[in-house]
Amino acid sequence: MDYDEKVLSRQYPVVKDFVYHYIAYRELNNAYKEFTKSTDFWIFTMNAHLLQAAICWCMVFGSDRSNPIHWKNLNINEKDNLSNWFRSELTEYLNIDEEEWESYWKSMVTFRNRFVAHRELTFQDPVPYFETAYKVALFYDQWVRKIVYPDLFDLIDLEEVANKFRVQTSELVERVRAGI
Repeated sequence: MDYDEKVLSRQYPVVKDFVYHYIAYRELNNAYKEFTKSTDFWIFTMNAHLLQAAICWCMVFGSDRSNPIHWKNLNINEKDNLSNWFRSELTEYLNIDEEEWESYWKSMVTFRNRFVAHRELTFQDPVPYFETAYKVALFYDQWVRKIVYPDLFDLIDLEEVANKFRVQTSELVERVRAGI
């Protein structure tokens, strides 16, 4: 399938950024209660990572009307086919139906629009379950490799990148816990 290299060159790094921010949030969240100093700093740091993760995720997977790096823009001429293919494979990968995907997608976009970006006074929805967003990012990595095939896509598998970053972050958190 033809694809827009410029879109991919901007899109993929944003998905990767989402993964980094989400993992940083998750690792810090798992450990921060054990931190005895600068508790506010760690809370603000965790929150900043989660909010930035929401922004990055929505750039690629949120509304396609306003974002040029949305996944549907990989091939403008085949947008409908691309959309059907993506959603069909994604819902299968996540083991959910189309309605569940729409509901999840809406919760992420609403969280980004009404809390992360604008802090509406009446917003009371719970924070979406970001592990699903993470799985969407990992799915995207495998899916986009099919889009660009047979072109070379020499970037390391995103799940492998995520695992390496998780180890690095975990080691850093351990050093902080130890007071180093």
